[in-house]
Amino acid sequence: MAVGLAAALAKQGVRSVLIALDEAGELEPQIRAAGIDHYVLGGRRLRDPRSHLRLARLFRRIRPDVVHSHNFAAMLHTAVARRLALVPRMVHTEHAFEYLAAKHGHYRWIRRVGADCDVFAVVGDRLVPFFRDRVGVPASRLRVIRNGVDLTTGQRPANLADCRRELGLPEHGFIVGSAGRLAPEKDLGTLIRAVARARQRRDDVQLVLVGEGVERPMLERLVAELGLSDSVRLLGWRNDIARIVSALDLFVLSSDNEGLPLAMLEAMALGVPVACTPVGEIPAVIEDGVSGQLFAVRDDRALATIILDFASDEQRRVAIGARGRAVVELGFAHGRMVAEYLDAYGLRPEPLPATALAPT
Repeated sequence: MAVGLAAALAKQGVRSVLIALDEAGELEPQIRAAGIDHYVLGGRRLRDPRSHLRLARLFRRIRPDVVHSHNFAAMLHTAVARRLALVPRMVHTEHAFEYLAAKHGHYRWIRRVGADCDVFAVVGDRLVPFFRDRVGVPASRLRVIRNGVDLTTGQRPANLADCRRELGLPEHGFIVGSAGRLAPEKDLGTLIRAVARARQRRDDVQLVLVGEGVERPMLERLVAELGLSDSVRLLGWRNDIARIVSALDLFVLSSDNEGLPLAMLEAMALGVPVACTPVGEIPAVIEDGVSGQLFAVRDDRALATIILDFASDEQRRVAIGARGRAVVELGFAHGRMVAEYLDAYGLRPEPLPATALAPT
């Protein structure tokens, strides 16, 4: 999200700098290719003053008009360094609340920094009551800015078989897929078990996972235990994710914790039907059975049924994919998100000699 926002801001005449507090990660080649200035601080420690001083020194060197942090840990570092460096404006975005719900000790820090932020943004209406009523962020600082996706990045290939062959994917059969970090909250084990169940009735069901993360060894073991080595592919990080997703028959998010997932919105923008758990903002986006399909968290049996239903009904896949695309066009266009962040930054959407900084 931050990379896409930075690239779009450049077209508005706003220079952005991306800062990774820990490590660069797999997006660094994409950031470099886009010509976006970026820094990797590495080894941050909340209780180590040196971490805050390093960030403050960088702020003083860059002299931003605005700092923009994402999620709790980055917010605390940014708030301290911003004060030390006398940065005039701060915007913060929270993408979810489940990861904070049980950490009551964090509430007072969010409340204090939230009151100090010029804008405290959340990605959907369902997050507002948590941060306003439970955490205590002032309502005057809270603003809903929904994530947006670029509707021009691609479209479904006219010939799926040719596209799959070029990507090294199975040309035939029913391909289910997901994209994102291989992290515990994504609960990809449920998706793998659902594919195993579905294959008991249709042996042409295949699974493709795009992404990397700490869960990969566990997922590889599960694939082997379920005898799915020939039907599940873990592709790692790719630079052609949109093209891979466009070649899927069904996109699945089996997460037990989400905000407003860009991966889901991007699949919908491509016209690929989606099946997701009803967490975070997802139920506000997907009308069950109309613009996508919902299933309960960790319910691999229900997901297997959804996979089989979609596999047997191409007309339904096309119809739900088209409705999903329409939902994104109506409410989740990238240009709208960029304009709303420009307003949060206090900048007009036209070339300005200003620097917007987006720590990640």
